[in-house]
Amino acid sequence: YPLILLVERWLLGDNIVSFKWVNLLFYLGTVLLTWDWLKNWLDNRALPLVIALMILMNGGLWHLGVQLMSEIPFMFFGILALRSMHLLEERTEFWKSPHFYLALVSIGFAYHIRGIGVVLPAAIVLHQLLRKQWKLAGTILVAFMLMAAPWMVRNSQHGLEGRYLETVTKKNAWNPEEGAVTTMDDWTEKLKKNTYDTLFRGALEVTIPHLYPTEQERWVWVLGSIFLLLILFGLFVLGPTGRLLILFLAGNGAVFLMWHGGNLSRYVWPLTPILYLGLFNGVLFCVRWVSNRLNVRYASSFAFILLALGFLTRPRMDQFHMSSKNPMNKGFKTYLGFADSVKFDSLINPMIVCRKPLIFHKHSGARTSRFPYTTDSLQMLKYLVKTDPDYIVIDNMGYNSSQKFLVPFLNKNRDIWYLDSEGNEKMYLLRYRKEAGESKLAEWNALSAHGTD
Repeated sequence: YPLILLVERWLLGDNIVSFKWVNLLFYLGTVLLTWDWLKNWLDNRALPLVIALMILMNGGLWHLGVQLMSEIPFMFFGILALRSMHLLEERTEFWKSPHFYLALVSIGFAYHIRGIGVVLPAAIVLHQLLRKQWKLAGTILVAFMLMAAPWMVRNSQHGLEGRYLETVTKKNAWNPEEGAVTTMDDWTEKLKKNTYDTLFRGALEVTIPHLYPTEQERWVWVLGSIFLLLILFGLFVLGPTGRLLILFLAGNGAVFLMWHGGNLSRYVWPLTPILYLGLFNGVLFCVRWVSNRLNVRYASSFAFILLALGFLTRPRMDQFHMSSKNPMNKGFKTYLGFADSVKFDSLINPMIVCRKPLIFHKHSGARTSRFPYTTDSLQMLKYLVKTDPDYIVIDNMGYNSSQKFLVPFLNKNRDIWYLDSEGNEKMYLLRYRKEAGESKLAEWNALSAHGTD
């Protein structure tokens, strides 16, 4: 995703609004790509248009599509890769087809946009192995490893470790103090929560974006089960490519189950076109079967009735529309005000520790770093001494990370900072005292060496 943004910046200049328009084009491109793919594949001539229109009417996708969210280009390149593999079909000399190379490029982009993109080549390779397409499977596997290797080498050289495997073992990535998932009860609770939040509720929220309160949990389990069964059945009857899509969904589902809780349907949105395809094809297959049994004429135009589901997303669309009309959160205004003050500060190349480092860097031009999510005072102090910031930002923009981790530490150690400026919404720009921080860390290390808490 940074590469995409870099190209956008090179072509369009340093303009966030322009970047959002490009993200919207990725969204609309997915709509057209899905329609073009399905119209040449499905027997029902109306269904591709219905699915494309449902993607276009989806309030959740519009919400992501008008922001700088990696879910949208990830969805685009995922669909492009799957479409290219479908068009490649049974060709023995696959290396002569442009669809093969387009699939490889799309797989590479999808993986580098989001780590979960590794499911895409895994599903494709497994699918080809099951079909005994050994050369194609091996070539895709090797090509993917070559595309992923430079990034892995770069991370190794800089001592960077991926956070995905570590996150799997945590109860809550946003609150590491809850500890790791170790006991069978921990794993059972995690799997149950993710099954409900992401698989069952996610399938409903993505296909029919609506609000599903916790008091409707029983109905979410029931409707979610029906939707998932229809989706899998609808894909299965589509033949080999449908089974590839099932493998892709299954891989994503496995990762969702292992992921930390609290994500709800966020990571399910890039799967929207596949979910609509499976759901609607499953429904129409059942309707056609019943029609044949009852000797009732079945018309492909029946698919247009399914568009009625799109109007159920209207409340969610209205909600997003109203929020877009609201003035900017006062906390964000203050945050950007702090960034402006640092920008015009006399300090040369200042360093700022804050919660939203990329936003602060964008508006200030300063070096930025995110504070660690820990309540361990020694670890927090070590981080500050190592980072050596000029400023520390206490924000209040609707999240509690600063209040949970930074504020308690700073309140107990007032000698290592002083107030530079105060803004609205209980937000503060603090100056860090380097000598005081280093002195305190040396003192704490000495006490620790002597076994004193």
